[in-house]
Amino acid sequence: MPPYVDAATRAYCLNHSMPEPDHLARLAELTREREPESFMLTSPVQGGTLKNFVHMTGAKNILEIGCFTGYSAGWLAEGLIASGTDKQGGIVHTVELDEERAKFAQNFANESGRGHLIKVLNMSGNDALASFPDGTKFDVVFIDADKVGYQGYVQTMLDRNMLSPNGVIVTDNVTFGGFVPKVDPVTGKLPESYASEIKHPDAKWYIEGVEALAKFNNYIRDEPRLNAVLLPIFDGLHILTQKRI
Repeated sequence: MPPYVDAATRAYCLNHSMPEPDHLARLAELTREREPESFMLTSPVQGGTLKNFVHMTGAKNILEIGCFTGYSAGWLAEGLIASGTDKQGGIVHTVELDEERAKFAQNFANESGRGHLIKVLNMSGNDALASFPDGTKFDVVFIDADKVGYQGYVQTMLDRNMLSPNGVIVTDNVTFGGFVPKVDPVTGKLPESYASEIKHPDAKWYIEGVEALAKFNNYIRDEPRLNAVLLPIFDGLHILTQKRI
């Protein structure tokens, strides 16, 4: 949730949301033990939101770009089970560039009894999209990867008509710590007065992501093929559907 949501409210929301499955709680624990960047984990409340997107849409073919250790993919798979599409060939294709993380995520999915629902693709987001044949349609797409790649991923999916008629694209971190709205709309750059507030160990990488997301958000706003809503929840969440023109 955004930093301006206090801890008590966060705890209240968690306590009044669907419980985290035991195997995903274990995966979160393992991620915190093994990953210096465990802060990238999706929260249980956001995971439940993804599960409900899958359940509401009756999704069968799901794409995630940005697997990390497989936690959010696990929630997407729970959505397949909740809607019953797990018995109709439903699957989550989840993309992870890092080979070690990809192996870990697939092994954990297999060991937790979800291996038949989760397929980890060890490649870049662009290569993954190129690997799907023409005519491929996705019902739910979750993008939570390299921020400079967001616009290209969405453009490729629209140009190749890869979203099903009732499909939805969800993009995460589009306000990125609250810094994206502070980007100068004229220069497209984050002013130094704000850049100096960034605490991430790789400030240059973070600023590049902030500025790329500002450009991406402008693109989404002006993209005539999309219905878009940017929600000030989690770290900024775009909900995108394709217009039937």
